[in-house]
Amino acid sequence: MKVTLATTLGEIMKNPKTAAVFEKYKPGSANNTVFKVGQHLTLEKLSTYKHANLPPDVFTALMAELEALGDV
Repeated sequence: MKVTLATTLGEIMKNPKTAAVFEKYKPGSANNTVFKVGQHLTLEKLSTYKHANLPPDVFTALMAELEALGDV
């Protein structure tokens, strides 16, 4: 799987490598209600949700690291 803006949060959290990167930028996200409910959301959509608390600079860094993983 290559991570893109169309990748869902659920797909991210199912893969240990991508979940670890997500957790680095959003500590505690695996147990956070907002993220548990939003498993169907794409990363692009998630980035627009106020309650996700993903400022543009954090989201950009997160995406860069996820994309750098390549095919995981």
